[in-house]
Amino acid sequence: MADFSIERGRISEYDEMIDFADTVFLARFTETVPSLYDGHPETAEHHYLLRENGRLRAMLISWPVTLHLGRETLSTRCIGTVSVHPKARGKGYMRALMARAIADAKADGTDLLFLGGQRQRYGYYGFEECGMRFELGFGPGEARRLPERRGIAAVPLTEALIAPAQALYEQQPIHAGRTDFLGNLRNEFGRPGALLRGDEFVGYFSEDGVRVREFYVRSPGDALAAALCVVDSVGKDLLFRLPPDQRDTARILSAACDKSSLRAQGMYLILHHSRAAKAALSLAADLGYVEDGRIVCAVEGGERFALEVRGGAVSVYPTEDTPHLSLPGREMTRALFSPLGSLLAGAPMPGWLPLPLCVPMQDEV
Repeated sequence: MADFSIERGRISEYDEMIDFADTVFLARFTETVPSLYDGHPETAEHHYLLRENGRLRAMLISWPVTLHLGRETLSTRCIGTVSVHPKARGKGYMRALMARAIADAKADGTDLLFLGGQRQRYGYYGFEECGMRFELGFGPGEARRLPERRGIAAVPLTEALIAPAQALYEQQPIHAGRTDFLGNLRNEFGRPGALLRGDEFVGYFSEDGVRVREFYVRSPGDALAAALCVVDSVGKDLLFRLPPDQRDTARILSAACDKSSLRAQGMYLILHHSRAAKAALSLAADLGYVEDGRIVCAVEGGERFALEVRGGAVSVYPTEDTPHLSLPGREMTRALFSPLGSLLAGAPMPGWLPLPLCVPMQDEV
């Protein structure tokens, strides 16, 4: 194998990183992920660069995100821009980069890592498909048969409307800390829009012509009318993707949409199952859909902890009690956080599963 080195990126290398990503993916990353690559050289230090004899041959970003789940927060790393030069493939460079990024995340106390990608590819590194989101599909035909619009109109998200949109986002039980709110809405070719009733701000959305990637309204009573306005504005089939805290909106849209499902959201590597489970179970309790109960979980080669709900109060604590679930890390992740969790657990569980975990779609990198 040729000599190679792995280093963290520097601001002076920012343009080189963008050129490399553009070359590997045949894309323009200033447009694909503007929240990171459209004038944000401060993100350079979160990249890992592998150089072979001084030449950049592989790269990824491990982007730090504070993930809010109700009153709890989880230290999260979103892995993205996973790229290897075509002439350097098959040399194990991506394995070396992923190993370094994961080791650093463990060392700095990260709770979980997230990425979008194939399970067969990233399972090798310990990632498992889990998290969840609602998917609800509408077409122009269905929209025309549903007259309700409630005086709402979909319009472009102007500068004056960014502040109320961001405030609405940050009020949601599940949200991520964002340094460039508009840039996040534009990620993956998102087109941000606002929902107005006259001069009244009703909500906002970001769509890419196929999916509504982010959609929030101030009042669930406006959800259906607002969704129909988005479909009207695009003029073709749209799939609304909603995080699991948007249960009221999902319930309202599911009664009128053409198709609906609950799906796994992405690939997660949970480094601290007890912290992730506490945050997600606490959110479920805040949303009002957990019953009293207790389970003991043992991660093989790792932590053993109890999850308990009493009178709506959540507690998570170390224990030496016999576990109800004793599983390797990936299987524990599936049991607690996959949409199929209660089926995969292999033991009677309280009606908590799956626990609501989700990295918002526009924070994926």
